[in-house]
Amino acid sequence: MKIYLLNHDGSTSKEFIFPILQKSPSEQRIISDWTTETDRTIWLATTMGLFALNPDTGKWKVYNEGGAKGKSLSLNKLLSVCLDPNQPQRYIWIGTEGGGLNRLDKTTGIITVFTIENGLPNNVIYSIQSDSRKNLWLSTNNGLCLFNPITLKTRNFDKSHGLDGNEFNRYMFSKSNNGEIYLGGVGFNVSFNPEDFYKQASPAKIVINGLKILNKEITVGTEAVQKNPIITKAIEYTPKLTLSHNQSMLNFSFALLDLKNPASNYYRYKLIGLYNEWVNNGKKNEATFTNIAPGTYTFMVSGQNGDGLWSQPTQMEIEIKPAWWQTWWLKIMVILATIQLIYTFFRYRISKAVELERLRNRIAQDLHDEIGSTLSSVSIYSSALSKSFENLPKKQAEIIEKISDNTINMMETMSDIVWSVNPANDSIENLVNRMRAYASSLTESANIKLEFESNLSNNKIEISMLQRKNLYLIFKEAVNNAAKHSHATNIGIKLNQIGHQLQLIVQDNGKGINNENNNLKMGGNGLTNMHSRAKESAGIIIIQSEPNNGTTVQFNLNL
Repeated sequence: MKIYLLNHDGSTSKEFIFPILQKSPSEQRIISDWTTETDRTIWLATTMGLFALNPDTGKWKVYNEGGAKGKSLSLNKLLSVCLDPNQPQRYIWIGTEGGGLNRLDKTTGIITVFTIENGLPNNVIYSIQSDSRKNLWLSTNNGLCLFNPITLKTRNFDKSHGLDGNEFNRYMFSKSNNGEIYLGGVGFNVSFNPEDFYKQASPAKIVINGLKILNKEITVGTEAVQKNPIITKAIEYTPKLTLSHNQSMLNFSFALLDLKNPASNYYRYKLIGLYNEWVNNGKKNEATFTNIAPGTYTFMVSGQNGDGLWSQPTQMEIEIKPAWWQTWWLKIMVILATIQLIYTFFRYRISKAVELERLRNRIAQDLHDEIGSTLSSVSIYSSALSKSFENLPKKQAEIIEKISDNTINMMETMSDIVWSVNPANDSIENLVNRMRAYASSLTESANIKLEFESNLSNNKIEISMLQRKNLYLIFKEAVNNAAKHSHATNIGIKLNQIGHQLQLIVQDNGKGINNENNNLKMGGNGLTNMHSRAKESAGIIIIQSEPNNGTTVQFNLNL
C-alpha cells in the first residue's frame, strides 16, 4: 500500500510505502482521518493503528495495541485524530471504534485511555475537533461530548438537549474557518458555533414544593382545621418549621424551575446541624430524614440544569422541640438529684461507720474495764487463797491452780479480743507489730531462734475486723504449738501478698505432728479451731508435717 504526496497542481511530489501490509483486504477505507504538525509530520488514523510519517526523511513511527503497558493503544481501529489545542508539540488525541479516547504523549510514548468510566457518553469516537476555547468536541455513538483536555471534565449532550439523534457517523465531520462545527448523524446533520455553549446564563431558581411528616402529606388545607397547624401558608413560602419530638421523620420534595430539559436536572442537599457536607442526590428530587434528635437545623437544597449551572440554594429552618423528659431543666434536676442521692448515701455510710467505730470502742472499753478487771480479781484471789493455806490437800490445791491458770488464759484471750475489736488497731501495721511482739516474747523465753519476715505494703492492704482477729489467732495458735510442743530450735514466720491474697507461713524444725491414718493430729482443739477460723474468714489453711522434719502451717486469706 502506498501513500502519495501531491503538489498544489495535482502532480505527484513523493510516494511512500506503508510500513505494515493491509491485514484485511475487505476493508474499504484504511485511513479514517489525518492531521499535520508544523514540522510537516503527518499523523494518520487507520484501521491498523496510528502512523506518523516524516515526509522529508520518509521515516515512519507506528503505534498500535498489544504493546508495552502504558504505551499501547486501546484499539487498532481508529476513526479520528487531533493535535492537542493546548500543547500540540506534546500531545495528540486519537478516537477509536470502541476503545474510547486515547491520548499519546509524543515525548515519552505513554498512552492514556479515557472511556465512559471517565465521563464519556460512549466509547466510539467518530470525530475530534477543537474550538477557540481550546476544548475538544467529540461525536460518538451516543451523543456529543465537550471535553476539557486540561481538567479532563466532560459535558455531554443528547436528544434531551435538542439533538435530532444520538448516533453520529464516521467520516462525517468538518469545521469552517470561523470555527463552526459540522457533523453528520444517522438521519440528521448538525452545525453549531461552540461559542454559543460558553455564554453565561442565569441559573434557575429552586423551590421546596412538598413536605411529608411520618409519611403523611402536609398542606395548608389539611392543617387548617387544627388549633396549631404546622404550616399556615404554602410550603414554598414557609421559612421555618416548628415540630414536636415525635415528628422527627421528614420528607422534602423540591424542583428546579428550569423546564428546557428537566431530565438533565441534578440536585444536592444538606442538613446543617446534622451534617454540613453536600449530598449529591442525582436526578432524585426528594430527601428523607429519620429519627432526627431535638434541636435546630437548616435544610438547604440546590439544583443544576442541563447547562451545568447550579442554582442559589434555598433553605428552610427546622426546629424540633424536645419532650419534657428531654429538656435541659429536667436533665439538670436529674443530675442534682443523683448528686444528692450519692451525697446522702455516703453520709449514711459514714455515719454508720462512725457509729460502728464508737460501738467497737465502747465494747473494747467495757471488756477491758469490766470483764478484764473481774478476771484479774479472780486471778489475784485464787493466788491469795493458794498461799493462805500451806497444807492444802493435793486435790484442792490442783483445783485452785487450775482456776488460776484458766483465769490467766481467759485474760490473755480477752486481751486479744479487746485488741481486735478496738478500731485503733485496724491498720495492717499494728497487726504485724503485735504478731512480731508475741512471737519474739514466746521464742525468747523458750530459747528458740526466730526469723520474722514481712513483705506487706501497709498502705495498700485492708482487712476486716473479723479477718484480722482470725489471722492473728491462727498465727498465735501455730506459733504457740511450735514453741511449746515441737521441741523446735528455729521458727520462721513470713507474711506475703500474692495478687489478691495475704499469705501467712509459720514453719519450724521440730519433731512434727503425729500422722495416724493419714490425718494430722494436734493436741487440744488447736487444729480444729484454726480450720474453723480459716473457713469463717473465707480463707484456706494448709498444714504439712513429717516426723522429725518439722511442721509448716500456711494460711491464705482472700483480700
